[in-house]
Amino acid sequence: MYNKDTKSICYIIFHIQISEEKCLQIIKMAQFLARKMFFQVCAKIIEDLKEIINSDDFLSQHRFSEEDFSRDRKLPFQRLIYYLINLNKRSYQDELDSFFKLINGHEIDEREVTKGAVCTARKKLKYEAFVDLNRHLNAMFYTYFNSRTWFGFNLLAFDGSTVRLPKSPEITDHFGVWKTKTGESCPVARVSQMFDVVNKVSVDALISPKSTGERDLAIEHLKITVTKAKPAVKDIIVKLHNIFVKTIVPIRPGRKYPRKSKVQRKGFYMCYKPIR
Repeated sequence: MYNKDTKSICYIIFHIQISEEKCLQIIKMAQFLARKMFFQVCAKIIEDLKEIINSDDFLSQHRFSEEDFSRDRKLPFQRLIYYLINLNKRSYQDELDSFFKLINGHEIDEREVTKGAVCTARKKLKYEAFVDLNRHLNAMFYTYFNSRTWFGFNLLAFDGSTVRLPKSPEITDHFGVWKTKTGESCPVARVSQMFDVVNKVSVDALISPKSTGERDLAIEHLKITVTKAKPAVKDIIVKLHNIFVKTIVPIRPGRKYPRKSKVQRKGFYMCYKPIR
């Protein structure tokens, strides 16, 4: 983005016969100002997210009962969220010690909270809190940045897959089990993502039991876009939603398409065949 702007500056400077040294100085100044503006926007987004997380409405919406997070603890609601969105990669306890060292300004790691306390607090927090924050973050991106479009439209794509989960009775009961011909069965979830392919932004993500189809998750993605779309675009999305609902079960590669009368008799709009 900045390279294109700097080339334009060079072109103008060349034609008004300014020296090469002066041109480089102006380019560096333009890059510095652009970088400073970018950092200011990022700081504004962080402050807006902090305001949302610290609000009473956000707390009341994303805890299971009024008694949860009501006492003054070392790991309150807001601090728990900050810790969980910190892209933790090491063990729970190592990350906790580093986290509290940072926020308290200590020189060395001090054990203030155990990983057992985090697990206890995590059970009081609804997962929808992170879904809500992601949607707020996406809204801020399209508000504060000059996002690119495809002929004036946001170009969104869906993609689904499956992911293996830790084996426990609760996870197995909720998500289901993937049975294989060889080896031990394991819990598997269905995941889906709605992605802005032009701006490289993940707009929405879903996880559900493996029995849920990818088309069903795509429909859930479409429901989010309907609430944000303009009236004319909303009508197109609703029609696309109806097509998804009335699409026949996909045909396996190598199989023949069913007859048109058979498709119409079942009340479907169309059928499709995936390519290997």
